[in-house]
Amino acid sequence: MNIKLILKTLGKVLLIQAAYMLLSVFVALYYRESIVPYLYAIGGMVLLAIPLLCLRPHKTLFSARDGLAGVALIWITMSIFGAIPFLADGHFGGFVNCFFESLHPFP
Repeated sequence: MNIKLILKTLGKVLLIQAAYMLLSVFVALYYRESIVPYLYAIGGMVLLAIPLLCLRPHKTLFSARDGLAGVALIWITMSIFGAIPFLADGHFGGFVNCFFESLHPFP
């Protein structure tokens, strides 16, 4: 399995998710809500993505096993970082509820 390629792809997806979460920051500013939970999540995603993007994989082709592992890892990681604004804002009871709410929209 090509772990470096999977992690580098995870870094790219985290940066894309951070860019999309910036849209939530602008909406929160428009409605005069707190942007701190979003900034925690965006900062965490960027801090994790930068070292992952520096990895240099030996092979640049995904196998079926690499694709399956990559999708699973990306799905779980996106849901964890998506749960941070819910958790910091306190709308839901605990991390499990926040994780479920952030996991739900991803097909």
